[in-house]
Amino acid sequence: PNYHDVVGEVKNFLLAQVKKAKQAGISDNRITIDPGFGFGKTPQQNMLLLKHTQALAEHYPVLFGLSRKSTLGVILGDDTADRTVASVTGALLAIQNGASIVRVHDVKPTLDAIKVYRAMLA
Repeated sequence: PNYHDVVGEVKNFLLAQVKKAKQAGISDNRITIDPGFGFGKTPQQNMLLLKHTQALAEHYPVLFGLSRKSTLGVILGDDTADRTVASVTGALLAIQNGASIVRVHDVKPTLDAIKVYRAMLA
């Protein structure tokens, strides 16, 4: 898609999907939104979604799945690079910016980073 305002347009799309889900009888507490990081967006657009996670959330949990995405390789300037550190960093930024759920491949390093982040907040 060609976005003019990726955050606003993705938010509007997600809210329309939430409305459909609710009309189909799905209760709010069973709805999680996923902005589709890496799907049909430029690296810059993906970073805007990451930066503005809370704006997407309304009152729904947000899931971010950015682990090992090709967008991270583009940002690193090396599509063949090991993306573990970038994936952990992205997951931590997603949580810091309001994501409730992160989908990851590298569970232990991601969990370690989240533990350090939460200890800092305590």
